[in-house]
Amino acid sequence: QLESILLFTDAGTFADKILKVDGGARKGERRTVAGVETVGVIFKSGKDEVTMYVATTGKPYPMQILTTSTDVDAGELVFTDYDKPLELTPPPADQVVDTSKLGG
Repeated sequence: QLESILLFTDAGTFADKILKVDGGARKGERRTVAGVETVGVIFKSGKDEVTMYVATTGKPYPMQILTTSTDVDAGELVFTDYDKPLELTPPPADQVVDTSKLGG
């Protein structure tokens, strides 16, 4: 039931699925994303058209990914916290679900 969410848990899997280029790519418009100047790279990935906005200064990080699809609504991901440490805090015990006890 959570299979669609798993895509976001591994960067390699995410890139393989979302950023699979079918054919060539073309240059898109320039825009500012989260205060960073970017240029769009437009390509087809399966049935989707993907525009990935890549930083034009510093490291060429992808800053935003927009998709249009014939199957589902358009999607948008924005990436803003590169090179910052990630701090995770476990949730309180009363908010944790032991999936082995769910059955099914």
